[in-house]
Amino acid sequence: MGSGAGWTASRRSSSTGSCRKLAEQYPQHAAATEVLVQLVREDTRLNVLVEDNGRGFDTGILAGNKGAGWTNIRSRVEYLKGKIDVHSEAGKGTSVTIEFTI
Repeated sequence: MGSGAGWTASRRSSSTGSCRKLAEQYPQHAAATEVLVQLVREDTRLNVLVEDNGRGFDTGILAGNKGAGWTNIRSRVEYLKGKIDVHSEAGKGTSVTIEFTI
């Protein structure tokens, strides 16, 4: 994973931290019985997909959310100049996709 230009130990640590933080959030908040985590590398892109079958939530609350979990995830993704996309529906779970250029 470290062969991409600019993919330093710090960047690897931040991407790993983003994935770890997402995984930590599920038991605490989602009430999910299943969580799927996928890491896919395509050329110079690394995609992280985390999906659950939990209770879901209104994604509109994320914009103003000052909680440490989402703040930490957002700051790591921003540091890596990545993109994050969150889809969720009450009673149907949540899907979080993060894309990094490596």
